[in-house]
Amino acid sequence: MKRTLKKYFIPHAENNYHPHILHTKRAIFYSLVFLSCKLIIFLFVLALPVTVFTSSDILSQEAKKVALLTNELRAQRNAALLNSNSKLTMAAAAKAMDMVQKSYFSHSSPSGETVSDFVRKTGYRYMVVGENLAIGYATAAELVAAWQKSPTHMANLVDKDYLDLGVSLEAGEYKGQISVFAVQHFAEPMNLPVVEVKPKVAVKPKTSVVKKSTSTLAVVSTTTKNISSTSSQINSTQTTSIVLSEKTTAPILAAGALVGKPFWENPVQKYQHAKEISSVNNIFGMSRNIFLLAVIFFSFALALSIFIEFKRQHPHIIAQTTGLVGLLVLLFLV
Repeated sequence: MKRTLKKYFIPHAENNYHPHILHTKRAIFYSLVFLSCKLIIFLFVLALPVTVFTSSDILSQEAKKVALLTNELRAQRNAALLNSNSKLTMAAAAKAMDMVQKSYFSHSSPSGETVSDFVRKTGYRYMVVGENLAIGYATAAELVAAWQKSPTHMANLVDKDYLDLGVSLEAGEYKGQISVFAVQHFAEPMNLPVVEVKPKVAVKPKTSVVKKSTSTLAVVSTTTKNISSTSSQINSTQTTSIVLSEKTTAPILAAGALVGKPFWENPVQKYQHAKEISSVNNIFGMSRNIFLLAVIFFSFALALSIFIEFKRQHPHIIAQTTGLVGLLVLLFLV
């Protein structure tokens, strides 16, 4: 046993100072084996169905990342961070599902519903409201980056009037292909100040009579703010003719719809994104461990070959083994 190990790993006179484990033919064989392993994993990922990347759990996580990236962008512009609002999230989800079910991509549904209608249905009352849409971007980073490149969508992302945010990503078929519909709803909530009129007291001779006037609830009238992908719609509930404040802006329409190419249509991008899928990540973890052990093993063999019998070297053995270790490091990283 010792003699065999010495023959394969330790340079000495019997093996001509050339450890058998590092023979050129064996080095080529090792390289082909490890490359084949990586190729099998790559082909496995390419065969994964799109549904693996568009499950509700994964899209929900990406929606949360969109909110985080939006707030990071707002912090850079000294704008107040947006609060995640459950009603706006419901409105965004309803809009996304409406586009999925009716197979359209627009700020206005086939029945004429706009962002105002979807938000109002949740019971959220707003001063201003806005909407960003996109399709084809399945990751938060790609989605927010695409919105930033559009001046009108970017205006919504950093608008200082907004205080609340709701985001939803839903998968569905669009023009014959599976894609991801992204909806982002912004809003400033409406405050409802109550104006009470104090009772007026009129004094008459011998008799005091108190006349009470009716208390008045005054509600701020609002108009939808439409910046980058927003629909102008009046959202006001008036119980009296009293208007405490009013905010109106001219609608600004987005300059074109944001339609991206899903990452799974690009083999390399699909492979990269597969690493983030928990159900697939175990395979990547196992292969990385194998490559790491191989790096350690052949690095150790190379060190023995160099430092034992240092004066008797085979330069081509050192070069080819160094190349093998470099290949293994590359396979480990990718």
